Amino acid sequence: MIAALVMSILMQATGPSAAELEALNRASLESAAAAAGDAAAAAAASSHPARPFDCVRDGSTPEINACLAQDLAAEEARMDRYLVAAREQARSSDELPRAFGGPSAQRAYLAASQTAWTAYARIVCEGVDDSFKDGSIHTAMFLSCMIDMTLERTRVIWRDHLTYWDSTPPVLPEPFAQAAAE
Repeated sequence: MIAALVMSILMQATGPSAAELEALNRASLESAAAAAGDAAAAAAASSHPARPFDCVRDGSTPEINACLAQDLAAEEARMDRYLVAAREQARSSDELPRAFGGPSAQRAYLAASQTAWTAYARIVCEGVDDSFKDGSIHTAMFLSCMIDMTLERTRVIWRDHLTYWDSTPPVLPEPFAQAAAE
């Protein structure tokens, strides 16, 4: 997932297609982890052959980008866990009989909001990337933006789908810090 995003930014893609948005929604931890090397390699000068870089937090730009790609993979994995729980809650809600207003459509709203968020996050972070496109930091800025946006989305999923209005404990803990820091 990250590799496709970074490559489309580096190739100055005009915008996300429907197929790209669907691919983003279905991306897993494995694809994001595999993309860590791709993201770092894409950030390197184009005259160098692509090779994966190890994560070194105080290392070179490609090594830092590899760390950020790993951090994003961890954040996406957590968001995916929260989405799975939210989908189960939505399914349960949709199956409950309701006295007023007809059946619930929580699964449809959750799916639609996730698709819309995916497009929104990409647009926001491509804008961040664009403002740094003349420097080697642009990939790091894009990845950092995606980490922040993903954490924010996970918080919204938690708040809207995994908590209760009464004193019932939430289904999963509140996501305070970045997943890589936990």
